[in-house]
Amino acid sequence: TTTTTTSTTQPPKVTIPIAEEEENAGVKLMDSLDDFNSCLSSEGYEFIGLPNAEAGPEDPANNPDYLQALVLCNSRTNIATTFQEFQESRNEMTPDEIKEQNEQTIALGECLNRKGWNVGDLSPDENGLLNPSQFQSPDGSVNTDDIRSCASELSLEGN
Repeated sequence: TTTTTTSTTQPPKVTIPIAEEEENAGVKLMDSLDDFNSCLSSEGYEFIGLPNAEAGPEDPANNPDYLQALVLCNSRTNIATTFQEFQESRNEMTPDEIKEQNEQTIALGECLNRKGWNVGDLSPDENGLLNPSQFQSPDGSVNTDDIRSCASELSLEGN
């Protein structure tokens, strides 16, 4: 008795990776901010500002333990790099993109004001982009949940 086997080899399928849509720099910054604030909290701190030598050693933002927590949490979350990328993304905008961004900033500020935030007056930077003079939630923190809620209401996250 003779047994014959045949095998058919299919050529491997060629797959072409689909490029992932680049994450919006503002959304990426909020994600990093959430991680950074969570890290600070786990170290027993909340963000009270950046160190300021002019304020003197008694300023809470110049406390050595707080500074150590800032450095640790920055190294864990890369918040400084993410903020720099966010700033760079804003520097590369066309006039039409600046106009659209400003319209979104106005709408976002109005939404946050309705939630009790103080965003202060909006004023343009050197590129013409509007920025709030203040940016504080009712409890004094930077609550990204409110920001995300407003962005979602206004359908801003994808822009």
